[in-house]
Amino acid sequence: MKNLIAVLVLFLGMHGLAQSAGKKEVESMVPGFKFMGQNYGSQEEFGLTRRCKTPLLETFQLEAIEAKTEIWRKEVGQYLFDGHGYRAAKPGSGSECGGFTPPSIDIPVAFHVIHDGNNGNLSESDANRQISILNGAFSGTGFSFYLAIIDWSDNANWYYNMSPNGSAEGQAKRALSVDSDVYLNIYTASLSGGLLGWATFPSSSGSTDDGVVLLDESLPGGSAAPYNKGDTGTHEVGHWLGLYHTFQGGCSGNGDYVSDTPPEASPAYGCPRNRDSCAGGGKDDIKNFMDYTDDGCMNHFTDCQTVRMHEQVAANRSQL
Repeated sequence: MKNLIAVLVLFLGMHGLAQSAGKKEVESMVPGFKFMGQNYGSQEEFGLTRRCKTPLLETFQLEAIEAKTEIWRKEVGQYLFDGHGYRAAKPGSGSECGGFTPPSIDIPVAFHVIHDGNNGNLSESDANRQISILNGAFSGTGFSFYLAIIDWSDNANWYYNMSPNGSAEGQAKRALSVDSDVYLNIYTASLSGGLLGWATFPSSSGSTDDGVVLLDESLPGGSAAPYNKGDTGTHEVGHWLGLYHTFQGGCSGNGDYVSDTPPEASPAYGCPRNRDSCAGGGKDDIKNFMDYTDDGCMNHFTDCQTVRMHEQVAANRSQL
């Protein structure tokens, strides 16, 4: 569904992100940030418009997803997860998900390299390096990935003009998408507007729109430092498997619907120390793959994020 596209552009001027009453915070302001030859006043300024075009969903969208998930939990989940399903709520810092043993799900990847001649013409080895990063990041979650299909499209329009919900994206996905009930479709291109990437949520499974779009230079060894170690891919695949940003909803409400990620008022950048943006909620989980820190800072998913990914896949991507 187009309105559920998980877009990777740091959506920080959104509902509830500044609700940090009494917050104690060490911000990670990085002045004079330069990204791929373009200057920004700070890394935050870059992040506000470029980092991730995955939206913070509106309340009615979140509630619809959770209502469906709750029905699934009651009807199926208690058997599939042997009693280790969970009801996430914010604020919270417990990890009632530690007893969950995730089933193994090996996901085939259809990797679509969109390029303009030599520009962006990634090799099969480049694709496999990105998949290796995914396998390292998702180690312990039960999810693994392998390259099943790779194709190349020499199309300058698609390469330079890919944007969320744009005509180039629609054309490319209609032409290239491989059965999204079964495959994780990954598209690489230059991307319009300096974006890093975006993804769809599990509710889009089966549609040609479903999949992950990545800036080609964000792959391991690319030029998009400090986002060039492959974890833009990790972050976006996290969305594809059902996770929200750790700062979803700010300091109040259900947040990211995961109870062992502390509430977070706004995205973190760089790799800040001792950041505590929501009073009483615990230090921000700035090393979580679903925040906005540098690739070299991110290193984990939590136990309850693992459970949530499996719930969302079982409820919405059951053919994986």
